[in-house]
Amino acid sequence: MKRLKFIIPSLTATLLLFTLSNAQDLTFSKHDIGTVELLPDSDPINLSLNGERIFISEKFESAVLNYNQYSYDANGKTTFSGKLEIPGGDFKNSFDIRDVIIFGNKQYALVQNKDKNTGKNRFLAREVSNGVVSSSETEVMSFAFDKLMNSGFNHVAVSPGNKKMAVMAELPYERKEEASLKIAVYSDGLSKDKEVSLKIPGENTKNKKLILKVADDGTVYIIKRTTLKNGEKSLTIYQLMDDSKLKEYTIDLGDPLYVTSFTHTVNSDNELIVCGIYYERTTLTVNDQKMAGVFYYTNKGKSEDIMTSFALDSPVEILETRKVLISNSTVYLVAEQYKSVSEVANPGSTIPTYNYNYTHKSNYVIGLNMDGSKKFQIELSKDFSATNNNHQFYAAFFICNGKLTAVYNDQIQKYIKNHGAGLIPVLVQIDENGLMHAPIPFEGDFASSTTILYPFFAVQDSDSQLTFLMKQGTQSKLLTVQIKN
Repeated sequence: MKRLKFIIPSLTATLLLFTLSNAQDLTFSKHDIGTVELLPDSDPINLSLNGERIFISEKFESAVLNYNQYSYDANGKTTFSGKLEIPGGDFKNSFDIRDVIIFGNKQYALVQNKDKNTGKNRFLAREVSNGVVSSSETEVMSFAFDKLMNSGFNHVAVSPGNKKMAVMAELPYERKEEASLKIAVYSDGLSKDKEVSLKIPGENTKNKKLILKVADDGTVYIIKRTTLKNGEKSLTIYQLMDDSKLKEYTIDLGDPLYVTSFTHTVNSDNELIVCGIYYERTTLTVNDQKMAGVFYYTNKGKSEDIMTSFALDSPVEILETRKVLISNSTVYLVAEQYKSVSEVANPGSTIPTYNYNYTHKSNYVIGLNMDGSKKFQIELSKDFSATNNNHQFYAAFFICNGKLTAVYNDQIQKYIKNHGAGLIPVLVQIDENGLMHAPIPFEGDFASSTTILYPFFAVQDSDSQLTFLMKQGTQSKLLTVQIKN
């Protein structure tokens, strides 16, 4: 294992620059799109394909993943609205959708087929057209299993430039043995470039999660998150080399600093970036800790390990990483003061249902140099709470015109004097030096209490155009925002 190189950032306080310039201008267009049903406590899959915008509300329910898809062409016309469905088969030969992706010039549903009769776990790519999942398929992974309760897992990842797709199988767990993997890499058209079988060094554990990443040149990365005592996390990075061996890196901040939340990407040089938040353990209970700082890892040149860490301007009570974005020589780490607590909604029932209580407070934008040293820290202040339906309280983040661009709902009283309580969408841009433009509130009827923007469901159409789902009264709409500088 290689030793990590630490870069100690300057302790000089960062000077944040703000401007009230109105040089930016926003243009809006809306399209009526019928009824959109956003599943409570669901996750978004936001995709675009040849001008088509695809929004998917994903939720694990009734022991399967459910996907509600809403897709629209370049003119805002609905191309599909409903649930992605396939025949589920039976208990001993089941089919279920495990992921939905864009690869090359097509949308695919990745279907897992566990067939006890043949003892095979097959991972199948089926093309999706206008919400219809094809019955024809391409097998992209297959392996044997003995027991349905220990039948392995499949993962899929697409490279940032949409040039490569990687598939990884975690073979069935064997006690006191190393974790066994099969990895395949595909080019456009589902043409297989290579497939390898390998093992992760060290005894396999069940308290782990593997995250698959792939670069545009086909380099495969695996991030292993292991949950330690008191909920602490340990991160190990694996890079698949040309000789089919794994190169290993360990992210170790040193006691008493521990990772709490992290995110990841692959940059244009095909290097992996993993960064996130750490806390300093001062008691035995993780929930009593405040978030203390930021860590950053990259494999520079795919050969040199760079690891940095630095303290936040001041400790923060709760902080979850949301996204990492890159513009030229600046890495933007985005995090949110977020908390989710579930409670049984029907005590005493044999089939319990749950309410989910959410807290959405400030977003933090931390700017870093490509070596991980700190450039700036900015807080986007907001404070909301919700039960079950909280999609309107997330923020969307993109790189537009070379700047980090945030769109989120904020308290309307901040922007319109003497206005009653309510929300209004705003757009904020932050350049690579931490220069933050004043928030631009959306104009027109966006200040109405019956108008709700859903930043959780958003796609980037171009360098200066974003598209969102929104609701106006009882009508769902597609909103396109053009950003002019």
